[in-house]
Amino acid sequence: MVCLLAGIPAISYAQDYGCATVGASMESSLFDAIKNDLNIDVATIIKDKTKVEILDISSVSKVYAESLARMDYE
Repeated sequence: MVCLLAGIPAISYAQDYGCATVGASMESSLFDAIKNDLNIDVATIIKDKTKVEILDISSVSKVYAESLARMDYE
């Protein structure tokens, strides 16, 4: 799960903390990954009690961001 959270800034291609906003697409992607990759029923997660912490906002190249987005889409 730490690897998943650490990779989120690269996937988001973000330069600010707006991607951690409640209800943002990053949040829905995180819950999808929890459900699909970790086989955790998201109904058991108390969303009001969860928080997303940005670990790093290092820039990534557009090509790398697009390749990650393509993998996520498939």
